[in-house]
Amino acid sequence: MKIKFILFISIVSFLWSCDEVEKPFSDGIVQPPEGSRRVLIMDFTGHNCAGCPAAARSASTTAEDYPNNVFVLSVHPDVDGLTNPLTEVEGEPFSTEWRTPEGNLMQGWFNIEGLPFGSVSAIEDNENISYAFANWRPVAEQNIFDERMVELEIEIAYDSLSREIDISTDISYFQDIEGNLNLMLAVVENNIEDWQKNGNGVDQPADPNFTGGDIPDYMHKHILRTHLNGLEGQQVSSGTSASGSSFEYDNSSVISLDYVAEEVSIYAYIYNTETLEILDVVEKHIIE
Repeated sequence: MKIKFILFISIVSFLWSCDEVEKPFSDGIVQPPEGSRRVLIMDFTGHNCAGCPAAARSASTTAEDYPNNVFVLSVHPDVDGLTNPLTEVEGEPFSTEWRTPEGNLMQGWFNIEGLPFGSVSAIEDNENISYAFANWRPVAEQNIFDERMVELEIEIAYDSLSREIDISTDISYFQDIEGNLNLMLAVVENNIEDWQKNGNGVDQPADPNFTGGDIPDYMHKHILRTHLNGLEGQQVSSGTSASGSSFEYDNSSVISLDYVAEEVSIYAYIYNTETLEILDVVEKHIIE
């Protein structure tokens, strides 16, 4: 009897200890090991784009399934009829101006002519760096198990009264990297409730979580608002970045009163200015 009791306690203790161990799975999805590559899904979108909610859902689901390795940035380029306000009367449906100079710049970089369209860290897929949203998850999954070539870490000091922000970015290189590299610091706002078209019943599938047509209270997520350190970011390397080297960069700015500070994050990413490929990305909320 004593032996059975000890065996029972041992089994319970084992199961309890297993429950405490961080699982390598998320709903059956194998997670990349620590130190694996982090990628950015750039979702070019518009409030008049009927197929964009389905694309946004795909991107968000991928990020939720790989929370440490996949991030999403919603970019509103200047695509006629899909991103522009439908009225100049403030407060009316589809009156919000989502477009930004940063979005227009990236539209040119990625040759965006229609929506929804996007890219995963400007990684090539069939020799293209931008592609339909059906390709986003496969491209992400093919790359997030690779070793991280370079790593970004950011620290943020935010003053809620003055709305001044100080950002310290550490860049550590784990491999020799050739080419001109820029650091980008993007202001991203989340959870903005506003109008959105959803599905047209023809060639633009709807997000099935909503009924088709116009959604008055759609929650817009991961919205690119501006870049803090220049339209194209700041140069951090030219030529060769040597493995084992590390550098620190400090930037200061002010968060616009137009943004809800509690919903604002800073996305820091490092990219090759010739290929546009993003080598690493990290997100940090300005209020935690």
